[in-house]
Amino acid sequence: MNMKRLLLPDGLLEYKANLHCHTTLSDGKLTPQQIKESYLNAGYSVVAFSDHDEFHTHNDLTDARFLAINSYESEIADRAEPSSHVRKVYHFCCFAKTDGADYEEVLPIPDYRDKDAVNAYIQALRDKGFLVQYNHPVWSLQESEDLHGIKGLWGTEVYNFSATIDGTDGNQGFMYDVLLRDGSRLFCTATDDNHNAYPFGHEQCDSFGGYIVIRAERLDYPTIIGALERGDFYASTGPQIHDLYIEDGKIKVTCSPARHILFTDNTRRSKSVNAVGDDFVTYGEFELRDCFTFVRVQITGPDGSIAFSNAYWLD
Repeated sequence: MNMKRLLLPDGLLEYKANLHCHTTLSDGKLTPQQIKESYLNAGYSVVAFSDHDEFHTHNDLTDARFLAINSYESEIADRAEPSSHVRKVYHFCCFAKTDGADYEEVLPIPDYRDKDAVNAYIQALRDKGFLVQYNHPVWSLQESEDLHGIKGLWGTEVYNFSATIDGTDGNQGFMYDVLLRDGSRLFCTATDDNHNAYPFGHEQCDSFGGYIVIRAERLDYPTIIGALERGDFYASTGPQIHDLYIEDGKIKVTCSPARHILFTDNTRRSKSVNAVGDDFVTYGEFELRDCFTFVRVQITGPDGSIAFSNAYWLD
């Protein structure tokens, strides 16, 4: 008998999280305390404080309602290109897996064009105790050749709200598929990458646009990091994923009202479930074939906002 395989755990609490954030410690306009207060008021429970190129701890912000993940964002730029306007970069958010470890020495940055050195850098971050997230490849002017052969990543941004506000396509779904088809087994996140140059409510404000929903038993550092390591979350800019599982040779999903449910795999045999007329869909299923190596789900809500499941490997 084909057993039901839960892809998202059920019966757990849900915590809304932004895993890419800048404060006055780098080029953001709000202090860490102001970020905490504003994100709490917007319904968030978790924020990763990822200021540029310097690691800071924010354990003083953590309490029963809010968890601060200690992190930083590193940049590997192609310095052989003199113009910053067309210079390719790798940006990585580095999330400390424990809140008490000493991570303060930031690792030296490798040469952009030496992919072995970039991979060694990622491995060194992992050895030091970080989860490594690949940020906004479209904004970074990355192409398939830049993604090919990158190893050791925990996840990649599938959506970046700040990039959207700045005029770049924030939907990085194609680049996620490039990494997956290259053999990288990694999760996907939607983030704000907020700098808060504009006040809340302004059309150019870059907060509260992209997030993940983490399912976990409680709100504390080891539990949330464990959920991130297992992939017990989905990414979204609005829609909700209620249930996601494999049963009877099919992947099945229930969600908030949607116009479109897309199932994507490593082949061109993908499938979509589409609403008709003014109706919405809240359920979709997709028969899995032997040629599939992974599958993921993308849900488009009535207003065009999108939810993204992680990719799930079928071996």
